[in-house]
Amino acid sequence: MSSSWLNQEQEKVLHRWWHGLQPIAEDDAQAWSRRKGFHDLGRGDRASLRRCTTPGDVVLQPACVRLIFALSEVGRPMLVTEPAACALVVGLIARVDHAAGAAARPFASQLGKPREGGAGPLLSRLRFEQLLAAETEEDLFLRVRRALDMLAGQSIHIVELANDLFGWIDELRGHKPIVATDRVRVRWALSYFGEFPRTSPTAKAET
Repeated sequence: MSSSWLNQEQEKVLHRWWHGLQPIAEDDAQAWSRRKGFHDLGRGDRASLRRCTTPGDVVLQPACVRLIFALSEVGRPMLVTEPAACALVVGLIARVDHAAGAAARPFASQLGKPREGGAGPLLSRLRFEQLLAAETEEDLFLRVRRALDMLAGQSIHIVELANDLFGWIDELRGHKPIVATDRVRVRWALSYFGEFPRTSPTAKAET
């Protein structure tokens, strides 16, 4: 289970911001209501965020700055004092195509799901182990970015992913939970490899 770095109000803000990046019809009142406070965002902002290749690129985007300050107004001060961490999370959440509900499978579990035809997991074991070995925030960004590309078109629980990414960044900065199973890498490994009984023996092959 993810640690809750975001409080409930911040979770709502994150969802509204994400919806603000999505394509929308002018007469879709329900869709407009889901993006309250971010009506002026759009596909152009999403495209700009998705073109970013480092957290440093992301933090220069107006849509990123908007979210950082919106989150900071309802919670955690680190969202202002640690803009680099926020930029990493923002840049990755912007790559999610569909936001899933609370019943969604864990992100790492989705990566371990078999491909159609059973030819190994969606993200190869080699790529996943490289992700787990990320020791810098820039490397984490690139590895998760690639993993998200493998899940293009699928639904992902954006709050759970954001909380995990904030937790992973905190661990990279030396604040590791005492209990090993509380660490993000360990939880992701358990979720990913928990899918392996349903994958083929070629699971370690390169994608």
